[in-house]
Amino acid sequence: MAHLDLVSSPLLHRAFRSVKKPPRYMTSHAAHESHPEEQLANFVATATLHQLGYPAYAYDRPWWRRRVKK
Repeated sequence: MAHLDLVSSPLLHRAFRSVKKPPRYMTSHAAHESHPEEQLANFVATATLHQLGYPAYAYDRPWWRRRVKK
């Protein structure tokens, strides 16, 4: 949901698309997490879930991936 919210802003969408994705972006958590769009999306997701009363975790990609595999 955070990614959808971010790309709804044309300015942010253009800015993030101008940043080159690191090697192994789609296959490595570390590479994926190093991209600015992912970092901001993680921040937005975490802040939103905290405001909704969810526990104070970092709701980043590795957190979600662990739950998807269960």
